Amino acid sequence: MLALLAATACVQADVARKRFEIARQPAAAGLNEFARQADITLIFSYDLVAGAQTRALKGEYSVGEGLRRLLVGTALDYQQLDDDIFSICRMPSCGPSSPAQVNDWAEQRSESDTEWRKTSSAPSQ
Repeated sequence: MLALLAATACVQADVARKRFEIARQPAAAGLNEFARQADITLIFSYDLVAGAQTRALKGEYSVGEGLRRLLVGTALDYQQLDDDIFSICRMPSCGPSSPAQVNDWAEQRSESDTEWRKTSSAPSQ
């Protein structure tokens, strides 16, 4: 029974790792290539990554480890929004990183936007 559980854990760990072959290049191109090879959605602003260079990435890594290695030496970081959705942000202002935190943040943002609309649409005196 334990051998079966260990074998299952190894197979699951192998599934989480992906093979990457990405050359050092401008960040926009490197991030797009990473997203293609990782089969994920990667959200970022081209203005945000302009001027940054990503490192070469060769080998097998989890998506998170691959992104970390790709972004070393830049002022960029990432946050995971869902199982296969990631966003690129500038350090240290990435914001919430877990899906629950993202949902809480979105709800708070929605509430503050509604409050702002209420106050900004009030007649001025």
